[in-house]
Amino acid sequence: MNNLLRTTVLCGAVIAISSTAVANEADESYLKDLDIRQTPMHDVLVPPAPASAGNGLAVDAEVDRSSRVYTHGDHVVLSVTTTEDSYIWVFDTGTSGKVHQLFPNRYDQDNFLNAGSTLSIPPADAEYVLSASHPQGAELITVVATKENTPLTPDLVDWDSDIGPFLALRGTADSVAKDLAITLRDQNAPWAKDKVVIVIE
Repeated sequence: MNNLLRTTVLCGAVIAISSTAVANEADESYLKDLDIRQTPMHDVLVPPAPASAGNGLAVDAEVDRSSRVYTHGDHVVLSVTTTEDSYIWVFDTGTSGKVHQLFPNRYDQDNFLNAGSTLSIPPADAEYVLSASHPQGAELITVVATKENTPLTPDLVDWDSDIGPFLALRGTADSVAKDLAITLRDQNAPWAKDKVVIVIE
């Protein structure tokens, strides 16, 4: 089970986010903190080069601590910005290799983001929180921005899983990443990806 996705009751629902190591924007040394079962969501989901695709879309994802290190019970806020109007999807991959869709979710359905605006997940008035929870370990948060508002995971959602506001996806990180790559390719629309690796102590 994802550390990020242990749910408890607080203002409707609380999701526990487990995190991983501090990510340096200049390199990818943080990858050493990911479990091998998590890396497919990092490695497989690679967008086309903007120059070759004529794609000016870029997305930036950050958490509310520059250290990206959290302790048990800490709340986490993800901030997302884009260079162009787009639609946002956020996925969490735990050390088990299971993937969950954090956004859009049962509480936040509107995933449109204006260029230059900041999307906070969860927003200040949300009925849920993202909360760091033990066990300690790495979490990979993947943010995808697309120009096409077609759901990326409709056939992967496990509707029988009850994890509060979030959506559990069937399969492993490897199968989900491959499915996402196919869906994005078939959309034939500009898209971009960013990731955040956080650490729970």
